[in-house]
This record gives sequence, C-alpha cells and structure tokens, in this order.
Amino acid sequence: RMEMRSAMTAALGEAMASDGRVLYLGEDVEHGGYYRVSEGLAKRFGRRRVFDWPPDEASLLGTAIGASQAGLLPIVELPYAAYLSCGYNQFVEAAFLHWLSAGRQPNGMVLRLQGFDEGVFGGHFHTANAPPVFGIPGLDVLCYSNGRDWARGLRASLAAAARGGVTMLLDSTALLTRRHLSAGDGLWQQPYPEARSSEPLSPDAVVVYGAGVPPSDSVVACAGAASLPPPCASRLAVLTYGNGVPKALEARAACGVEADVIDSPLLSRLPEALPAALRGRYDALLLVDVCREGAGPLSHQLPRLQREGALPDTWRLLDAAPTYNPLGRLTTFVSAAEIADALRALSAAPPAATLEQPRRLEQPR
Repeated sequence: RMEMRSAMTAALGEAMASDGRVLYLGEDVEHGGYYRVSEGLAKRFGRRRVFDWPPDEASLLGTAIGASQAGLLPIVELPYAAYLSCGYNQFVEAAFLHWLSAGRQPNGMVLRLQGFDEGVFGGHFHTANAPPVFGIPGLDVLCYSNGRDWARGLRASLAAAARGGVTMLLDSTALLTRRHLSAGDGLWQQPYPEARSSEPLSPDAVVVYGAGVPPSDSVVACAGAASLPPPCASRLAVLTYGNGVPKALEARAACGVEADVIDSPLLSRLPEALPAALRGRYDALLLVDVCREGAGPLSHQLPRLQREGALPDTWRLLDAAPTYNPLGRLTTFVSAAEIADALRALSAAPPAATLEQPRRLEQPR
C-alpha cells in the first residue's frame, strides 16, 4: 500500500517503461520536481526523456506541442496551477486545434498542474483554489483523490494523448502524502493498480464510497454499467472530488450521518456516469466544491444535473471562501468540520429544501 505521491511516481515510470514515446518535462523535474513526484525518473530513463525546463511556461508548452506533432507523447509538469497563465495561449491553441480539426491535428499531451486546492504555502500563485481553465471544448480536466485512481487515470489520459487529445491533471498538494482518514488508520493508502490486472479509469467514471463500507471497497461506476451499489438507507449523498473526498469521508465518520460519497474527478464537463449515479437514488445531495465560490466546477455542473433530471429536490452547495489564500493559513478552504455541519443540516432538512451556504467571509466593498 502506498501514498498518492508514490503511486504517481510508479505510474509515470510504468508509462515511460512501456512506451518509448513518453517524455517528461518541466521545471526541476530531473531532481524530482517541486513535490518529488518525478523522483528517480531521470536516473532511470536518462535526460533525453526526463529533462528540466527554465521557468518559461510559454516555451515549455510550445515545445510540448512540437514534440506531440513529431509523434511523441509529452507529459508536462507545471509546479503550480496558476503558472498556466504564463503559457495560456500555447495551451489553448493545443486544445483548440485538435478539437476544431475533428482530431486531424494531433497535439496529444498530458499536463500535470500542482499547487491546486489546500496547501499552507499560500498566495494566489502557489495554492490556487480555482481551476485555471473552463470552457475549452475537447479538453478533459481531472482531479483525482488518491494514487490508485490517478495511476489508472494516467493510462487513460496517455491513450487520449496517443489519439491527439489534451488532458489536464490537477493535483492537490495536500493529498500527495496523505495516508490516514483519522489518526493512524492508514485508510488513504492503496495498493498500486498493476496494469495487467486493472483497466484504465475512464474520465467519465465516478467512484462511489458507500456508507458503512471501507474505502478500499469503493465501486467504480462507468456510463451504461449496472455496477452501482444500492444507495444508503438515508438516501443522502455527497458529491465531490480531489481533496473533498477524504474530507467528506472524515466528516461522515465524525458526525455519524449515513451518506454515500461520490467521487467525480472530471471537472470540465458532466461525466457520463454521474447522472445515473444520482438519478432517482437520493433524496438529498451535498455538493462539496474545494474551489472558491464562483470559480468551482460543481456550480457549473448543477444546471446540467438538473437538465438530466439527476438533481434531488433537496441539495446544498458548500464551497471555499471567495478570496485568495493567506500565507501559511488553511482558513479559506473547505474543512471536514464544515462538511459535517452541512451533513447534519441536510439530514434534518424537510423535503424539497435548498439550503444556502453561509458566508464565512464578507466580500470587500
């Protein structure tokens, strides 16, 4: 069993060992990167396949486009998610040209963006609690909650890159070394999903953590599959992603409210499996968006869920404070305690109640 960072390193090594077209490039990646995810890869595969880049995101992404068009499969690491703004034009061109050409212009690549969601380093550029992109057709943006799903998701992302597509993986630094849901339980470490015994994880899949079921027995639900477990007796669910998943599991255990937790990593559009995972199965839904108010993906997915007939009459959206992050503080992020309070309120709410999120910080006038 391993923490998320170790599983990510293993998955990158597996990808490079199995396909000589895969390159890994970014700032300081020869030395492990800012968070040691690429540790040991340069020594194992050499500097022709794992190589550093200066802090110039425009030329980094431009090089990735060129590498893709030359038949290679680049994985690009940006140390902090907000740094994408420095190479945004090149990035958008890569995604747009593939989509507008109906796949005839291959720009296949995988982008790894760190410094997303909770972290004590703080500041706008180093702990962004908002996705750096929205509304780019053909781009899949994913935020996984654990190393097992990340490794399987990387396989699917590289398969999409081989077809010419662009995928972005947003990684929460708070999850990279997380091992426990509560002190010493080790429940957020998973065995590595070996390629010979596990399928790639489709971006359209969701993962259901049933009430009263150990996290290791979570169920992956894909579109059209009849693999969904029965809903919990309370017919209450939490919909979240990334760091929101272990926080929701922690909150569920702490407050004693029975609820299923649905992990939906795809942020850029509505996953195909999600409407079926919700429709007619739950009477109340808590959406936990780790991003700040107004910038989170779940607020964009709410109207789509309603159009699909998958949004229960009783629901609540809990998201982070509408502000940037103070240095060395976690007060602006969604906490497990807030999730627990919201679960208690929803479990006691009358039918067809839509509960508004209380404002913890006033907007500046």
